[in-house]
Amino acid sequence: MIDVATFYRSLPVLETQRLLFRPLTLDDLPCVYAYASDPEVTRYLRWPAHPSLYHTERFLRQSLDLAARGMDASWGIAIRKQDKLIGAAHLMDIIRSRRQAEVGVVLARRFWGQGYGTESLEAVLGCAFNQLGLERVQGVCCAQNIAGQASMARAGMIEDQACRQGVWQKGAIREMLVYTRTIDKRKADSQTPTPRPSIKKG
Repeated sequence: MIDVATFYRSLPVLETQRLLFRPLTLDDLPCVYAYASDPEVTRYLRWPAHPSLYHTERFLRQSLDLAARGMDASWGIAIRKQDKLIGAAHLMDIIRSRRQAEVGVVLARRFWGQGYGTESLEAVLGCAFNQLGLERVQGVCCAQNIAGQASMARAGMIEDQACRQGVWQKGAIREMLVYTRTIDKRKADSQTPTPRPSIKKG
């Protein structure tokens, strides 16, 4: 397993058939604000909609600072042919000793219902298992977020019903579901590692 701080400081660029995953930059501020300020996008997320562009800029600067220190980092999700940012993906709470982490994906509303959520999850899961050396990744989802549950299921994640719990969030108790996926060690052992830090599907 590679060093987590090194991973965050040099977040690998990932590619899928339609999407590009790259480190966020300050140039992404308008696009991040566009989805982060949408109450429908943040409806089932842990954080509230950003009230102003200044709020998003402060958030983005803090995120970039954490990445530079190797403490945390998120990918910006872009359409490959346009490099237009449509959301973000996050591999967080990495526990090296247990080889596990949590994944999260957020997309601008106009890009919902097109399979981008599942495609994003598959890319990040592939990176977690094949590049970072993790063995278990989970995603936490509000029970009312049917689309989020469907995306995780299509990405091969399975609900761990023993982990259902009520969580106080945004002024109410919400039932949270946990979906997990573990690495297929037999398949991983049979694969030859690739020297390029990217994922391609074709």
